Amino acid sequence: MTAKRLLLLPLLLIAVLALFWPVWLGGQAQRHLDNWQGGNLGDLRVDHRLQSFQRGWFTSTATSQLRLVVQGEPVEFAMQHRVRHGYGALTLVSEPVYPDDVAVRLDAVFGGQVPLTLHTVIDPITHVAELRIVSPSFEAELPDEPGTWLRSEGLQGAFQWSRERLAGSLELPEMEMRDADSHLRVSGQRLDLDLTDPGSRVSDGWFEYRVAVLDLEGRGDQGPLHLERLRLRSGQNRQGEYLHLYFDLGFGALRAADWESSGGDLQLRLGPLHGEVYDLFLQRLEVLNALDEVQAGEMAGLILLQSLPEMLVHSPALSLETLRLQMPKGELELQLTARFNGQGFDPNTVDYLPRIGLDGRLQGGKALLEELAGEISLRSMEDEEGTAMDPALREMLTRSLGRGVMEGLVEQGYVLAGEDAYRAELELRDSRLTLNGQDQSQWLYLLLMGLFASGGFN
Repeated sequence: MTAKRLLLLPLLLIAVLALFWPVWLGGQAQRHLDNWQGGNLGDLRVDHRLQSFQRGWFTSTATSQLRLVVQGEPVEFAMQHRVRHGYGALTLVSEPVYPDDVAVRLDAVFGGQVPLTLHTVIDPITHVAELRIVSPSFEAELPDEPGTWLRSEGLQGAFQWSRERLAGSLELPEMEMRDADSHLRVSGQRLDLDLTDPGSRVSDGWFEYRVAVLDLEGRGDQGPLHLERLRLRSGQNRQGEYLHLYFDLGFGALRAADWESSGGDLQLRLGPLHGEVYDLFLQRLEVLNALDEVQAGEMAGLILLQSLPEMLVHSPALSLETLRLQMPKGELELQLTARFNGQGFDPNTVDYLPRIGLDGRLQGGKALLEELAGEISLRSMEDEEGTAMDPALREMLTRSLGRGVMEGLVEQGYVLAGEDAYRAELELRDSRLTLNGQDQSQWLYLLLMGLFASGGFN
């Protein structure tokens, strides 16, 4: 065999492979769509079924049926896919198929533009997918609500999805809604998330939501609302068999009616929770989706009481690590931690109170707390009399009443007074409750009597 023939064989093999590569990719695309049955994304259930796949050499078309279940409510719709499987990556461009009546309304809002498009790029070897979501900008009067206008600068997002992880972000630069009574403007909305196992509710994961500016006008007697730099982050960390949950919230500025703050933040922590016990608790809560609001509220309490002993065995702690508000007249700060010693705990006994520990601390500027105390007193007086006060008289009474209320609390030992601030410290140890070092266990016993006595708090 000559050297030319030896060279010709691999070249011929490469040519055949190149010729049939798009065909193989098309088969991979069909297999992906056919094999993907859906899954869970937190509390969202997605069911997918491929209905048809018309394969071509370089491009194909397909139709599938999606069923979403959100809080027990199912939503079904079809998706049309345009599949490109040439010599580049495997790409799907997907668009929902809307019912005729919905399509007419969307056409009136989007002016003939495609309301929502999904671009999916799949690596046929690693099965990792990149999903891009695009919605165009528009401004229109809502068809079913004459006089209500909605404007959006569009929506765009990008996510990386594999069997082990879902991560990405979604952005809505600006949105505005107005009618005859109100005007809402929101800018800089962004959602980020990272879930290590999208189908599991007890694995590592977090999401964060941000808003740059929110303005709401036309709130009646409440006045306008202005919010800046809102950030909300929620997540959970898995450590072996246990979960640690957290929730953080903060903002840069807030004005609502006569209330104003230049910043604030809140941090909550809960854990450890046994993963299987916590997942069972969430499964029990799922039955509430089929109930009305009143029944769901009653059942939620029963489910919590049923699940609580199983959770307490693992010694969880709930910590309000920080609640801080910066007001024009000072700063308010609250810290609170409640924990349970579950070592050797038998859920069938009433051995609860000695195992509970509590630490709390409240501190606020004198001018701020006096103003708050006065405002609460005045609101109570207005509710009883049913009439509003003159603004000048109201301001004077607020100062004098508030100062008197706080001085009375100091005399009774409920609050300690410093040079510029008031503070209070709470502690529960071995069934003994102390406030600022003074035994106030009678409060605890009165509370327990109210909880369990017939016709009490419950």
